[in-house]
Amino acid sequence: MVIALTQVVHQVTTTLLITGNKTDRMSKRLFVVLVLFIFLDGCIPEYAKLNNSGYKKATAQQFDAALNDFNSSIKLNNQYWLSYANRGGCYYMQENYEKALEDFNTSMSLRKNNYVALDGRALCKMELKDTAGAIADIKQTIQ
Repeated sequence: MVIALTQVVHQVTTTLLITGNKTDRMSKRLFVVLVLFIFLDGCIPEYAKLNNSGYKKATAQQFDAALNDFNSSIKLNNQYWLSYANRGGCYYMQENYEKALEDFNTSMSLRKNNYVALDGRALCKMELKDTAGAIADIKQTIQ
């Protein structure tokens, strides 16, 4: 479906961009860019949009609203490692280190070499007084 659609877009843009005068072609290029922008926005899965929304809310310290977005993202795709890592970050900021640790572990199980979650897990272990575990995680990030 996506391949066929991109072929159509290519054919239309090729046809549009070679006809008309210079001003016409520039207007057509702007139109094509706009259409592609709309098309690409529609290609982003809903779970990724929710994750991005949650991340924006978390950076604005709206942690409860961010958690709602991350939870919704995970309901739509429970294999999306980034939503777990971001939700873990929210839990960490709320000082809920056990839940944060659980999410960082899940994120790491879904994606190898996941240094975002590994760093978060090390911070949680420090807060939970697991110094040896935190040091082991930090060593793993620098290898």
